[in-house]
Amino acid sequence: MTMSGGPLSAPAEQAYSELDEGIAKREILPRINTELIKEHKEHPIGRHSDDLERVLNYFRRQPMEGKYVILETEKFEEFYIGELPGVRGEPPEKLDNPLAGIDEAKDLPYPLKSVEQAEHAVFLRRIKDLQNKFDDS
Repeated sequence: MTMSGGPLSAPAEQAYSELDEGIAKREILPRINTELIKEHKEHPIGRHSDDLERVLNYFRRQPMEGKYVILETEKFEEFYIGELPGVRGEPPEKLDNPLAGIDEAKDLPYPLKSVEQAEHAVFLRRIKDLQNKFDDS
């Protein structure tokens, strides 16, 4: 991991990782519920409640490697989810079935048909990944 001043030392990287894990467990995961997901589905773009804003900000500040992005393959008509490689200049990888196993995404088509659907699909994928990461904890 690098910060604006250069790469972090191993102890600093470990401290950052532990801090991020604590924030996820104490502040982010407890906010994720059906109401929050419904709010995002209804208004994926624009102003949000404090809880949803905090969750979105947490997701936005994650490292670039592995971050999900929206890929528009046909202007205003067809959207996919891609994953960034974390290397500047390399293209994202288009994911074939990123919504598999996500109950809240069962009504979403793939490819997605609007930027709003795409924003919500990325949100659901990030939630699922975060929950999976801490399932064993």
